[in-house]
Parts: sequence; structure tokens; C-alpha cells
Amino acid sequence: FSRRAAILFFGYAVIAFFSRNSPPSDSRQALALGIALSMLGLAILGLFEFARGFSGLGSLLPICTELFLSLAYFSAWRQEASRKASFG
Repeated sequence: FSRRAAILFFGYAVIAFFSRNSPPSDSRQALALGIALSMLGLAILGLFEFARGFSGLGSLLPICTELFLSLAYFSAWRQEASRKASFG
């Protein structure tokens, strides 16, 4: 499972790297929201597995990282959405 997850995160890294300088657009908004929600889902799943006792303390660092990335992408999405709404 970890090899499959590594490829998934590599895909996210490639998407984020190549879209980093793209101009504001609906596509960039969709990428930011998609990454934010998937990271949030992974963090929630990790917390759930930790609470059930199926993962140890070593899973807290990835959970914190996923929460940070989720908040960062969600913040970027929200800033762009509010900027787009104000310029209408």
C-alpha cells in the first residue's frame, strides 16, 4: 500500500510543481480545492486509524503534514475565490 500511496503523492507533487506559475483560472482553483480536500481526507483517515489503534505515533507526522497542506491549499483557494468575487 505504501508504494501506491507514494506514487499518488508523487503525482500531486508533479501537478503542484507544474501548475505553480499558472495564471489564476478555474482550473487552478479546481486543482487547489481537489488537493486540499484529498489531504484533509487523508488526515481524517489517519486520525481515525490512530484512534482505533491500527497505527502508532509515527503516523502523527504525516497527519500533521497533511493537515498543513490541506489548510495551505484551502487558504490559497479561498483567497483566489474571494479575489475573483470582488473583481466579478
